[in-house]
Amino acid sequence: QGKFQEANQVIENSLLDFGLKMPEVYLNIDQAELLSKLKTRDDLNDGQMKVLAELLFQKGEVERELSNYEVDKQYYSRALILLEYLTDHEKVYSFERGERIDWIKSYLSN
Repeated sequence: QGKFQEANQVIENSLLDFGLKMPEVYLNIDQAELLSKLKTRDDLNDGQMKVLAELLFQKGEVERELSNYEVDKQYYSRALILLEYLTDHEKVYSFERGERIDWIKSYLSN
């Protein structure tokens, strides 16, 4: 339990370091609106979008380990939105990102 609280703190600190909001804020944004809201931020570049996707994914991992299965899926689904956007938006394909997208889709379908 203590390790997961520590992991949560690292994730939250990382988000704040990038000028992003706490993970819970992203759960309050409708999935359909998430990407459009993030894209309107002038200070958010693709690199930061990658970091946000990774941090949301890691937050999902923490919640899954804590058996918070509905919450983890919310984080994973939001990470998926960002990862798919990055895949469509970037000129270079990332096999690692493709594998992560496939894993999230498989997990969310169960």
